[in-house]
Amino acid sequence: MITPPMRNAAFAVLSLGLASSSVGAASGAQRSVAISSCETFRDWFAVQPGGKLIALAPGNPDMGVRPLAFDSILNYRWDTKPSDPAFKQMRFYRTNVGSGGCMAGYYDAPAGTALIFLTYGTATDLVITKTTSIPGGLPTHSVPTATKRGATLGMSIAAVQKIDGPGTTYGKNGVVTLYYNQNVKDSYGGTLYGHLAFLFVGGKVAAINAGGGH
Repeated sequence: MITPPMRNAAFAVLSLGLASSSVGAASGAQRSVAISSCETFRDWFAVQPGGKLIALAPGNPDMGVRPLAFDSILNYRWDTKPSDPAFKQMRFYRTNVGSGGCMAGYYDAPAGTALIFLTYGTATDLVITKTTSIPGGLPTHSVPTATKRGATLGMSIAAVQKIDGPGTTYGKNGVVTLYYNQNVKDSYGGTLYGHLAFLFVGGKVAAINAGGGH
């Protein structure tokens, strides 16, 4: 995953601990956290499985084995614009720090999942995550649970690897990430960084991230 300066600063305070028993709990048993600003949104996301997945990104964006074929979430690409259909349901929060980017998303109450879009100076991430608390303030809509090629929340590592290939695995603080390098050359001969990543808690996918940028 990409780690530009804005991204490092934004997530430097993320805690890497994750209690597997809390992931995927029924939404009715979860407490509600008020989301009213970029800061409260970041605080909520930091303790979600998707936040852990962002925080555990490898330091070198060139690391990682390529997937069997390009895979993504919805029709995401690094420069996806909010006008695209998938983003019209999201509520956007912005900040005056750096480029003014922050986060957007919506919440699926019955499934206890959220779709989160993160923006940085020259990069973006789209994350599907199980939730450990309710993001009060986000709109509620059905959240996709799988990548374009069919890797879904709740799958085992072996099942995801059967779809996307062996990837590169990392383990830390009781969780495992599976990372794929999807870099391509841009029209100027430079590198357009891209990645696909999965977070496993208790051996099952709890969050999926597609991201990239310059």
